[in-house]
Amino acid sequence: MALHPFPRLLYLFETMRNQTRKLTFLLSNFFLFLLVELARADQPFSAIFVFGDSLADVGNNDDYPTVAKCNYPPYGVDYINREATGRWTNGKNVIDIFAGYVNMSSPPPFYSIKSLLAYENCSGVSFASGSCGILPITGFQYLCLNFDMQLVDFKLALAGIESVNFPNNKTSFNLYMSRSICVIIIGNNDYLNCYFSTSPLYFEYENYTCSQFAEILASNMSQKIQELYNLGCMKFIIANIAALGCIPYERLTSGGLPNTCNETQNDCVNLYNVKLRDEVLPNLTAKSAILPEFKYVYIDIWNNPGIAPLIHHRVG
Repeated sequence: MALHPFPRLLYLFETMRNQTRKLTFLLSNFFLFLLVELARADQPFSAIFVFGDSLADVGNNDDYPTVAKCNYPPYGVDYINREATGRWTNGKNVIDIFAGYVNMSSPPPFYSIKSLLAYENCSGVSFASGSCGILPITGFQYLCLNFDMQLVDFKLALAGIESVNFPNNKTSFNLYMSRSICVIIIGNNDYLNCYFSTSPLYFEYENYTCSQFAEILASNMSQKIQELYNLGCMKFIIANIAALGCIPYERLTSGGLPNTCNETQNDCVNLYNVKLRDEVLPNLTAKSAILPEFKYVYIDIWNNPGIAPLIHHRVG
């Protein structure tokens, strides 16, 4: 007899909840390592600026007119006061954990900021939006904030930060930016909500090979990183894409009877990861004349989200 959908959903959520608790322990070890790796990068940090999807969203979708919402149970069941806060998790997400390990407050969502006064002594802002991605078309049906839109919001935030904290003092503002960190965790939805989607919204990519689509994503990511650098970001934490063929939904719908991973999807996704690690980031590093202060830590979520030896970096 088939399992009723609601108990199955509860089972999946509880499984994910237990995995999150294990992940929190791994991330704790990872961020201790990360602090050592970035110790040469002028700590303490002045601000954390976050760009991404649901893995990094701390509540932007709550205050933005998107249909992609998570402001209801069981989201937040393990958060303070068991409150759903717009995080796509049962408790804290990776951004909250990272901020805690650098002794900083978790950056507020951009769309929760209602006044310029909120930028006083600003220690960061999150622009991440669940369901969106690197490409402008990704998540179009959800009316979320794609990477281009996040960059527009970033420019608005920088204008506010500068006017409130560094009026007529460009030198101090540039120093503030040089000591900031830009965290980028994005790309999952470009596959889940775009390339793997059967929606007619994404027909333009249906004839692309996995390699061709990975090249499009990698090229777009390179452009976005360079744009952030031109806006003052010099230090980056950049994550690759997870093994999407192993997430519960994909295992249920396309993993076969034992709910095994969809390795065809995994192989496809990993082509982008390889391009990001072996082409995009090294090529940006090589542009020393254009990006002289570019520094990054690469997070390999694909293999393991929390083990230090899987991190490739260029600091100092």
